Amino acid sequence: MPYWQKVVLQAAGPVISAIILGLIGAWIARRAQLRKEQWSLRHELIHEMTKAASALYNETLRFRRAVVLFKVDDNGEGRGEYQSDLERQYKKSRLAGQVIEDRLSAYFPTGDARKFWHRAMDLLSMRYFLLTEADLPKEFIRDYSGDDHTGLTVDSGLCDHPALLEKYRESRELAANAVLNDPFVGEWIGWRVGLRLLLTSSSGQSQEESERAVKRHPL
Repeated sequence: MPYWQKVVLQAAGPVISAIILGLIGAWIARRAQLRKEQWSLRHELIHEMTKAASALYNETLRFRRAVVLFKVDDNGEGRGEYQSDLERQYKKSRLAGQVIEDRLSAYFPTGDARKFWHRAMDLLSMRYFLLTEADLPKEFIRDYSGDDHTGLTVDSGLCDHPALLEKYRESRELAANAVLNDPFVGEWIGWRVGLRLLLTSSSGQSQEESERAVKRHPL
């Protein structure tokens, strides 16, 4: 190798190393910033979930204590004020809950966060209707039955307040855990792409074969 090439290589080595280290450092910094932003978003979602659900839950408690336990009607006071407050909060919380559910669907591809959040809000809704309606139609009760809604049936406590509250607390906890631990949609895609590239490079598969391999190994 000519002397001048050796000189160039020796001079370029530290420069290339510095560039590589700089790129790695920038990637690490960006990754740390991204994780910080994701963590902030997770906590924001949990805060909004807690706010929407707790407001409706607390209003059902207030209504039940006043109307069912303390019998405000028997004291000459109407239940109208309590029911109006509960109805107002129900509409507000359901609207906020739907917005949150749409965000969970967009952010978390596993679907667990959306599923358990939807269940928690349906359980609160069922409690609301049991408190405010004297006789619920069987068709209405059936609409709230099953895993896609409350996770309960009539036989497992769908019309029983203690069972509803126990299932509600469980569903809220599961929803919060999913928000804290499930990967975001970008991470999910990244893992699938990484697996595809790994399978392709390690076994010399074609792109079509790699696609089939990814489907056989879902994340």
